[in-house]
Amino acid sequence: MWIKICGVTRDDDVSTVAGAGADAIGFNFFPGSKRFISNKRAYDLIQLVKRITENNSPLDLVGVFVNSDAQVIRTTVQETGINVIQIHGDETAEQIVEIHRLCPSIPLIRAIRVHSENAERTLEETDRLLTHVPLAAILLDTFLPGEFGGTGKPIDLSILQIYEAKLRPRLILAGG
Repeated sequence: MWIKICGVTRDDDVSTVAGAGADAIGFNFFPGSKRFISNKRAYDLIQLVKRITENNSPLDLVGVFVNSDAQVIRTTVQETGINVIQIHGDETAEQIVEIHRLCPSIPLIRAIRVHSENAERTLEETDRLLTHVPLAAILLDTFLPGEFGGTGKPIDLSILQIYEAKLRPRLILAGG
């Protein structure tokens, strides 16, 4: 099991997450989020993560992006030290290919907002994306109109049967 705590914005959050044994910390770079964090603040928190975990296993440092330009993502990677990119918006396959081209050594997680009515179609689109970009994982999040994730709502677990019907990257479940 891989556990990521997302939306970290404070020093105390970093200490708690690192001390609790999580595998990853997520930093939200979506300006529309109440948990948005600047590159400078993320850099400072990442330095704290590194000090806290110096003698332990390092944590994955995940940058969460929603509809961000590929160049903006690359700049954020360079300025902050995040080592995983999570794409969580309405990005096209072409946009994700460009992100991978600019950040080829950074693992990509593709978040998908699903509900039972769109699960098969959404996963077929993701399968097409996999022919162009090696995704480290796919994160399934509950679709709620007007929301990009972080809702705390569990997905319809019947979607897992559809997911497991084909060989796909590691699966991450989001939500409550």
